[in-house]
Amino acid sequence: RSGTIKGKELVGLTYCGPFDDLPAQANVRRRTIAWDIISEEEGTGIVHIAPGCGAEDFELSKTENLDVLVPIDDNESVV
Repeated sequence: RSGTIKGKELVGLTYCGPFDDLPAQANVRRRTIAWDIISEEEGTGIVHIAPGCGAEDFELSKTENLDVLVPIDDNESVV
């Protein structure tokens, strides 16, 4: 599809991430969601979140039932 669409039309779509081939990401589901903190006044209106790496992202993951991935083990090694 080409042309202009409303952002709300993207909500719920799934997508592939840049590191999907890593074992730690094997069962992670990615989908677009609406988040009232993000607006087009500060840029594109689109942001990638990482529920395992930030307080606001983690809180959003709880309300939106998002997968939480923490790709670093106790030794700070990427898994």
